[in-house]
Amino acid sequence: NNSDEALQFSSSISEEPPCSLSPPAITTRRGKNNTKEKPAWYTKFKQLQAYKSQYGNCLVPQRGIRSRDQNKNSKDLEPLGRWVQKQREQYRMLQRGKRAALTKERRDLLDGIGFVWEVGKKYGTNSVWDMRYEQLKLYKAQHGDCLVPQEFVVVEEDNNKVQLGEWVANQRRQHSLLEAGKRSTISKERLDKLNKIGFVWKKRSCVKWEDRFYDLLKYKQEHGDCLVPAKYDQ
Repeated sequence: NNSDEALQFSSSISEEPPCSLSPPAITTRRGKNNTKEKPAWYTKFKQLQAYKSQYGNCLVPQRGIRSRDQNKNSKDLEPLGRWVQKQREQYRMLQRGKRAALTKERRDLLDGIGFVWEVGKKYGTNSVWDMRYEQLKLYKAQHGDCLVPQEFVVVEEDNNKVQLGEWVANQRRQHSLLEAGKRSTISKERLDKLNKIGFVWKKRSCVKWEDRFYDLLKYKQEHGDCLVPAKYDQ
């Protein structure tokens, strides 16, 4: 009848989409009936899979990344970021020989999608640069470009505040030094990486109208009007 069909349709659309790495079901007892359900851990794992599909890595920020206009924080990733950090904490407990909820099966699932267990570990002289590069890639995925405002801040999982905008500005300075035949810390490998994601070396030639509008709002907040001098220097 109609009610049975409606119930069947409602049940079908509430099912979760299939996961490429299918987690095992666990059995629980509710009253007299045994039912199978997937624990919350696997729900977060599938969210992490989706994150990697969109951003290309598993480096979820614990505190989110600040929005371009600096007036609000992007909080939708914070629960996943805290879960990712908890997996690292569980991993460190295992490394110290302590009991942890992180089973071998879960470690294998996370390893299978390229999970990073020790974000701050030094893998070489370029490790810090590479981390900033990954943060820039995440910024581009969220905003559509690499035009990071100078005051833009990333809050890392240890509550460390990274001036990503200043890092981007420094890449442009190093590029200018290189073009002038002077000593520079930017190598050909780094140039190729930045060019690959559409890095803008001369920002003045690619300034968006919206960016200048926000600059004007900031000027009015500081000066009380929009009478910007022609030679005004920010």
